Amino acid sequence: MFQQTIQEFVSPNGTVPHIPSNMTIAQFFLDYQHPNRPIRPETAPWLIDNDTGRSYHLEEIRTRTYGLANIMKARWNIGNNDCVAFFTPNHVEFPITAWAAHRLGAIAAAANPAFSVDELLYQFNTTKAKLLVVHHSIFTTGLEAAKLAGLSEDRIIIIPNGEEPAPEGYQTLDELAEEGNCLYPEPLFNESFLAEDEAKTRIAVSILTPMDFTFAEIIPSRSSTTFLLEPPGSPRPSPSRTT
Repeated sequence: MFQQTIQEFVSPNGTVPHIPSNMTIAQFFLDYQHPNRPIRPETAPWLIDNDTGRSYHLEEIRTRTYGLANIMKARWNIGNNDCVAFFTPNHVEFPITAWAAHRLGAIAAAANPAFSVDELLYQFNTTKAKLLVVHHSIFTTGLEAAKLAGLSEDRIIIIPNGEEPAPEGYQTLDELAEEGNCLYPEPLFNESFLAEDEAKTRIAVSILTPMDFTFAEIIPSRSSTTFLLEPPGSPRPSPSRTT
């Protein structure tokens, strides 16, 4: 169903920093202190909404992530390898909601917010998404594609557009996170991202990004390591060639 590549992580600068393989992406970002990760003060915000100025700190992000994960599980039974579709411009709610899906072992499939109904429908049919998280500003396109894909309207979650009220009959992330935080915590599993590659054709190809690839993209190296993705068995660059 998805194309998944197998890669080895190599560096022209010597030893690659430790890349964990025994945790989820949500655990890596929210619960784990990598040796190369800077220590941030508790007062430093992690995310700031460009439109409203609303900021999220680590503990609030953790609480919100757990709440959304709980409601996803309790209401829609989202679980390991299920797909949660995202149709939104860049927004602070995207990583939080994606981490909630990751808490359950689900896959976050982000669609280009400029997609037409037909293009979004193609992604729905490819990924078999069980839930849609859509920004209010492009809600109409998301709703039409979801209906054509057979996704029921009660499986659509709205990312609000500022103070503008959500469409009648649909719940927002704020409402669901609050409800979910009254429920039980869920176990954690492995997970990934799905990205749409349109580089060569107008037809998007779903590329499954494994969690250790995500970790390698994030971890900074004390030696300014550049991570090179090489097929297994490829010759590795010599550290002596590094400038």
